[in-house]
Amino acid sequence: MPSPSRVVSHYRNINAVTLFHWWEDGELRTQFEWPVHRSGSSPDALVQTMAEVGFDLVGGSSDVAGNLALAEELTGVRITADLLDTSPYDTDRHHRRRLTTSPQDRHQTRSRAS
Repeated sequence: MPSPSRVVSHYRNINAVTLFHWWEDGELRTQFEWPVHRSGSSPDALVQTMAEVGFDLVGGSSDVAGNLALAEELTGVRITADLLDTSPYDTDRHHRRRLTTSPQDRHQTRSRAS
């Protein structure tokens, strides 16, 4: 990855486990599941930004909207429903296979599986 580089990752699974990671130049700067329990080389570097986008830094609740707002602040990329619907996703870490189907094809595949 070219330097300087910034990567942010938001993850949420079926059990509502939510994780956020911020990497800068190959270094994990901040990661958290709950905003009050941060780790990484600079766990407090995002505290002000987290407060500005609405994180509860006292009670510690976390939600998807807050994580996406934080990702927007760190990357400058506006995360819209259209962006999420039309972006390709890497679903296989081991083989790096990318989805190439359209949102309509994915919807039809899910409908047939139901």
